[in-house]
Amino acid sequence: STTRDIAKIIAIDVSPQALQKATELGATHTVLVPRLTSDTNEHAQAQAVQQQVKNLTPHQFGVDLSVDAAGFAPTCENAVHCTKPKGRMIQVGLPIGGSSSSSGSSSRLPNIPMGLVAGKELELVGSHGFSSDQDLAELLQWVAKKRIDPERLVERTVSLQEGAQAIQDMDHGSPLGMTIVTEFRSQKDIEYQEPATTKTRTSRL
Repeated sequence: STTRDIAKIIAIDVSPQALQKATELGATHTVLVPRLTSDTNEHAQAQAVQQQVKNLTPHQFGVDLSVDAAGFAPTCENAVHCTKPKGRMIQVGLPIGGSSSSSGSSSRLPNIPMGLVAGKELELVGSHGFSSDQDLAELLQWVAKKRIDPERLVERTVSLQEGAQAIQDMDHGSPLGMTIVTEFRSQKDIEYQEPATTKTRTSRL
């Protein structure tokens, strides 16, 4: 929250562990959302989440900037509703629908209220990757100046084989941090040793 002198950072998730991690990384407030079930009234839950967020903002107008990093229909819609007039909403996750979620989030496509977007004069921005010649340079400067610490985002390091399994495991739950492949050799390659060569020294008598 000190990187850009932001007064409040509100983290929203269905996982208490994820919210604890967000708090450790700088979130000032958290909102725990119950997981969706077949008995959940999705509309009523969405309104409750939006109100909780707005209650944390001045005059309950909403946030200046919202980011949907999950990419589910409810998270995308809530991000729009929680943004104050003339605010900005950034879509990072890909809300393409058609896949189930372990969190119970709906797999439908999001229903963006464009009337609300126009009426509140919201700015909707898509973000998918970054510019290597501009964004990366600024990011590395932040790291050098210790304004951010990427190491705190790393949950574990794995081998290439373990990394493939980690991707499959994401079908059943999201990790709390990044999983980074640091070992690209298989165990068989590691155990294999080049045969030792014998050097022959000759001498003249």
